[in-house]
Amino acid sequence: MTKTEKTAIQNRAKDHYGFKFEAHDLQEECAEVIQAVNKFLKNPKDTKCLNNLFEEIADTEILFEQMKLWFPTLCPYVERVKEAKLKRVDYRIRKDIERQVEEWR
Repeated sequence: MTKTEKTAIQNRAKDHYGFKFEAHDLQEECAEVIQAVNKFLKNPKDTKCLNNLFEEIADTEILFEQMKLWFPTLCPYVERVKEAKLKRVDYRIRKDIERQVEEWR
């Protein structure tokens, strides 16, 4: 599916369902992804659990993209926040490694 096709479907969904429906749907999908993670952690060798986790991640990602359609001016802000959070993760990893090196000495 091309990006143009995806965008067309997303816009039709936005117009058809409306914000409230999609916001409630996002809440539901987030709950389902949490359940899928829990089931997978309990059964990491069960391919059915893994496949379900992937499906729930896909559903959640689709709805996150839908939310961005409702707030297009916030998309650059969301990207900046994501970058800042990734930098914070990187900083924490570096600090953890430094602590480990100090412990080994």
